[in-house]
Amino acid sequence: MAIVDLTTENDADFSAGFVYMTAAGAPINITGCTFHMGIRKKASDVAELLRLVTNDGIVVTNAVGGAFTLTITQAKLLKLSPGTYAQSLIMTTPAGAKIPIWKGSIKHSDGPSR
Repeated sequence: MAIVDLTTENDADFSAGFVYMTAAGAPINITGCTFHMGIRKKASDVAELLRLVTNDGIVVTNAVGGAFTLTITQAKLLKLSPGTYAQSLIMTTPAGAKIPIWKGSIKHSDGPSR
């Protein structure tokens, strides 16, 4: 599983594109798959502070090519206090298998233009 650390600020949306691929660099087809990302202060916390899901923060842009975009709106980012949070991205296949894509952190801070 990959480690992906993100950096966000609360004065604008965060958006980044990703491609799910093999270790050799070949894209993995994600047709029919759904995604969810949970964000917690600590991974062991019960409650998610933010949750992004397919078509609400995560958009598949090229399923055959494994491409998707992650967007966290400023409105959602304003709900987080500055700090470091745990996050992970899970993909659910059409057959129902849950596959961990990555885990990591979000370092979130106040943006100067807020």
